[in-house]
Amino acid sequence: MVSSIEPEELNVAGTSHMGPKLLKACLKYVRAISNSKVNQINAVIQEINENVTYETSIIR
Repeated sequence: MVSSIEPEELNVAGTSHMGPKLLKACLKYVRAISNSKVNQINAVIQEINENVTYETSIIR
C-alpha cells in the first residue's frame, strides 16, 4: 500500500462512521507490518476488533 498520509493525520474522533476509522487502522497496520513491529500489529488488530464489536452491538 502506498499512501501520502500518515494515520495520525486522519482525525476520526468525531465521526460516527466506521469507514474512516477502519481506513486509519488499516494504515496503522500496514505501517506496523512494514516496520516489523509485532506489538503495534497486535495493538491495531485489537483496536479493530474492539471497534467492530462495538459497532455491531450498537446495530443490534
